[in-house]
Amino acid sequence: RVEYTFSGFAANTDYTFKVKAVASTEASDFSNSKTIRTAGVAPLAPTGFKVLSSTQLQVELGWTDNSNDETGFEVLKQNQTNSQFELYFTTNANVTSFIDKVIVPQESFSYQVRAVNGFGKSTVVGVVATIPLEVPEAPTELVAEVIPGTKIKIDWKDNSAFESGFEIFRNDVSYK
Repeated sequence: RVEYTFSGFAANTDYTFKVKAVASTEASDFSNSKTIRTAGVAPLAPTGFKVLSSTQLQVELGWTDNSNDETGFEVLKQNQTNSQFELYFTTNANVTSFIDKVIVPQESFSYQVRAVNGFGKSTVVGVVATIPLEVPEAPTELVAEVIPGTKIKIDWKDNSAFESGFEIFRNDVSYK
């Protein structure tokens, strides 16, 4: 048997080969032909991965798609209590952003993204997003009443469901 090794072929591409024997001025008929596909490769990694916007309700992530053969992008997520990144969401091909609506105010999350196709996964690129603390709604309907003697009672309408307390000001100075 005689063999010859080629190199420099494009990935995931069909090539057809046939061989004939040659002598100084003569050549044989061609052998049978054989078509073979080169192995595919994982897609190129995305770049420019960053937080596009961050609110108390969601984080929007974005990246640049550098491949033309991905089937999607895997978004991985790690919170403050997890040591490992976990697959969180897979987009379709050519998608360059993702909105995470499952977040906790004032907590940091780390995200990674990678391109994927049937031949593998690109390297991951990462970013950290810190979710701002949600600002509580301001109290309204403040009422003050003099109680006999030198006492004053105040009350107000609480418009927030998640405040941790109230700060009272008397003559523009924090009292409590």
